[in-house]
Amino acid sequence: MPRTVARHRAMRRGECTRCGDCCSIAFRCPYLDGENHCTVYERRPKQCGLFPITQKDLGPWVPRCGHHFEKVKEGDAMRVPLTRYGLTEIVSLGILFAGAIAACAVWFPPALPVPILALGILLYFFRDPKRRVPPGDEKILSPADGRIVEITEVDEENFIGGRALKIGIFLSILDVHINRAPCAGRTDYIAYEKGRFFNALRPKAARENENNSVGLVAEHLNNLRVLVRQISGAIARRIVCECRLDQRLDRGEKFGMIKFGSRTELYLPLDAGADLQVQVGQKVKAGESVLAVVAPPA
Repeated sequence: MPRTVARHRAMRRGECTRCGDCCSIAFRCPYLDGENHCTVYERRPKQCGLFPITQKDLGPWVPRCGHHFEKVKEGDAMRVPLTRYGLTEIVSLGILFAGAIAACAVWFPPALPVPILALGILLYFFRDPKRRVPPGDEKILSPADGRIVEITEVDEENFIGGRALKIGIFLSILDVHINRAPCAGRTDYIAYEKGRFFNALRPKAARENENNSVGLVAEHLNNLRVLVRQISGAIARRIVCECRLDQRLDRGEKFGMIKFGSRTELYLPLDAGADLQVQVGQKVKAGESVLAVVAPPA
């Protein structure tokens, strides 16, 4: 445990953005040293969870402080190739399918391939493959796996504030459904809208389906505004977005997913002069495929 505490201590960034009351209980923890780090992590009382001492303290919830931790790069440590966003489904359905496999093995072996196949499909859907982010901050990456189904010019007043280039990506049930940041930037806009669940290939799905929008401001690209919309599909019933306002995302960093078939859209300001790198019908991968290249700041 000392190594874990030391590693997270080096990763911790930021300061408390509130009055300090949100950390008051943790500050009185007898296991905290002068820098407010837990010296005996395994014996840490529950109230220490109110202060983000390590990455584990953040968990899936938004911390009330301004502290955050640098992300561990993919491939730096051993990892299970399944996304944590699907933990609930993997555990609940996994137990169900495992029970069905055991029952079939005992009472009806000919039906054994059915629950085995169902379990395989479940694990395959929630897979989380490693991605190699290409160098070049001016390269705008794909926020999702799938096929390009639309490239058009539209009005986007909510975040872009004018004409924008929209790139629509359809995710089939066989694609990886994890969403990644198309560029490095600060989240300046998050908006969720309830809606319908039409097939994501239909044009009205983009207008009427349940969706969540995440707007990034890329300071290193002259404050370029980039918007990503997560749109549910006919099968999808849940959009996951774990980022928060004023959070910094790295290029290709995971920030959520759409479960069981969906659509993801990327919006770029038309006056950014982006050089499009893809075309309709092309397959793309989140965090790897370059959708457009914008002019670097002078």
